[in-house]
Amino acid sequence: MSNNLNIASDNPEACFVKGEALRQRFLESREGLEDSLVWLTRAAKHGHGMAFFNLGLVHFDWEYQSRNLVEAFMWFYLASKTLKLKKDRSKAESRLRKLAREMSEAQKQEAFEWASDFFNAPVISKRNIFGFLKEKIPAVSDLGVSCLADVVKVLEERFENEKHDRGTQPVSPPPRSVRVIHRFSTVKIPKPTVLIDSREPERFAYTFERIGKWFSGFARKALKTGDYSLEEWEDEITIERKTLDDLVGSVMPPNRERFIGECERMAGFKRKAIVVEASLEEVKSPYMISAAHPNAVVGTLFAIQERWDIPIIWAGNRELAEETVAHILSKFHALRWLEENNHPRHFIDGDI
Repeated sequence: MSNNLNIASDNPEACFVKGEALRQRFLESREGLEDSLVWLTRAAKHGHGMAFFNLGLVHFDWEYQSRNLVEAFMWFYLASKTLKLKKDRSKAESRLRKLAREMSEAQKQEAFEWASDFFNAPVISKRNIFGFLKEKIPAVSDLGVSCLADVVKVLEERFENEKHDRGTQPVSPPPRSVRVIHRFSTVKIPKPTVLIDSREPERFAYTFERIGKWFSGFARKALKTGDYSLEEWEDEITIERKTLDDLVGSVMPPNRERFIGECERMAGFKRKAIVVEASLEEVKSPYMISAAHPNAVVGTLFAIQERWDIPIIWAGNRELAEETVAHILSKFHALRWLEENNHPRHFIDGDI
């Protein structure tokens, strides 16, 4: 590496030329790829468009034996934003389209985050954490994963498999949510329309496909508070949905103030709940993508529950969280409809 020291690392073109020469040497002799990545990355740090593109090639083409879809997507995306010639940008965009067909939404989302963090260079980022895990834990490399989202997905699948092995396999939802019997007769209650906050990304919002017969329809609307409510009763019921990552991010700075404000508004509703797509055991365990302490997160949530009387429901996973939201909405609607139509406010005489 002594010759490398003669090249100023703040000269992007010189770094690129050196990195490109080493990349070509690797294609001929299968040696020098790591050194090539060092110099190309130095050029990329200065915004060198072709350095971005060639780094994308290294992680895109099988011949380099270092294929990583997320890494390649990040480099080609940065190249598409920095290359000056239209024909070069078109090459980068073409490879982005090919990659997008092979990648999951979670992988693409993380690739965009990696690209955003590249110049900002935060001390803690998903890319840094993923690199650390691959370096320190050989088993992570053996998984054949491309990013932190892949690691989480594999762990979740294994956790679900372990639960199934232990015999914890929830049954399907019932065909109908509510049955009202007054004076030995069934009271027919019209199905409600669910309101879904329009700011809730469609790829994350519940579709209620498994339990759609419980409702008459769904409408997207900008809700003042929460993610889910009911037509006619949107000022009385609100439900906030939280994934584990979103939950941890919400109770920690810089998002904490906004989340606390949301809880203060929820307190004014007749029925409210925060439904978590994780178990209490998971929330109480160390996090892979956050330095937050589980005790701080759990303590905040129980404080919110007691301060504003907002139930925190640990649903365990996304499917059960969706079903939980459906139960709350449909049963609240049934009781409010009974009230509005001069029926006793209960489901079954002498029971619930």
